[in-house]
Amino acid sequence: MKKKEKKHYFNILNKINYKKHLSAAKDKFVDTLNLPRELTGTHSKITLVDNSELLIEGETNVMDCSTDYIKLKCLNLFMQIEGKNLKIEELTDKELLLSGDILNIAFVNR
Repeated sequence: MKKKEKKHYFNILNKINYKKHLSAAKDKFVDTLNLPRELTGTHSKITLVDNSELLIEGETNVMDCSTDYIKLKCLNLFMQIEGKNLKIEELTDKELLLSGDILNIAFVNR
């Protein structure tokens, strides 16, 4: 490996290590102050109102959907919501609001 390539590779490794340490520091800071974990940006907050509304705060991607089920990939988990007349009311880069008759919420490992 050439000297320039080694330097570039070393810089990439430093950036990765820096991000890991920064993430650990954020987690420790949040834990120390007893703040909600979703403030770190590495966790999702899920709020269910009765069985008619579901709000997910945090980065969420819709993998598949119909009026009977919706499959999602959240920051650190996969979800499958089953119900009737399911409708995505609002979808932004940081929130998803779902309405309908929610019958089941499953967390899926992949």
